[in-house]
Formats: sequence, C-alpha cells, structure tokens
Amino acid sequence: LKIADFGFARSLPNAMMAETLCGSPLYMAPEILRYEKYDAKADLWSVGAVLYEMAVGKPPYRAMNHVELLKKIEHSK
Repeated sequence: LKIADFGFARSLPNAMMAETLCGSPLYMAPEILRYEKYDAKADLWSVGAVLYEMAVGKPPYRAMNHVELLKKIEHSK
C-alpha cells in the first residue's frame, strides 16, 4: 500500500514554516489552500483526510469543481 509520494518531502527546523503548494486539494489543509505558511499540523489534516477516505470510502469533502471544493474545506471549521 502506497499512500504518498515523498518526492516533495523535506525536513524543517521546529520554528520554520513551509510555503510550498503541492499535493491534491482533496487532502490539503485550509491554510495551504489559502497560500499561507504552514507547519506539521497541516500534515495531520492530510493524514486525517486519507484515513477518513480509507474508513468511509470517499473523501471528506467532494465538489463539482476546485472552487466549490475550496469553499467547502474553508467553511468546515
């Protein structure tokens, strides 16, 4: 079972924030989708989204297009 491609992975010092936008919007944390800096909490969001899909059989947020998907994720707080 392969759930990720770590080609973009890198280690950051504890106080440093990432800024890279990469991955699938279905599994991205809201702060990444807002083009904000992010830390390991965004990774936990993505893991939760993957685990949700594994348990339920569908992604936690679905939409007809990317704009609608981003709105659903942003307003889910």
